[in-house]
Amino acid sequence: MAFNVGYHNEHHDFPYIPGSRLPRLRSIAPEFYAHLLHHTSWTATLWRFVMRPALGGYSRVQRTSVR
Repeated sequence: MAFNVGYHNEHHDFPYIPGSRLPRLRSIAPEFYAHLLHHTSWTATLWRFVMRPALGGYSRVQRTSVR
């Protein structure tokens, strides 16, 4: 049970849509969400976070500017 944790961007775009409806939002607007990087396994994500020394509470993701 991950409580739709993979729909972070959708939640911030539409904060008043209930979490149970976020999968539907992603399916009706794939042009905005299908290309975003995402993890398919919550367990694997946690495992990588714990096991990789380079990851931690202070590590940052660098994103390219979209213009």
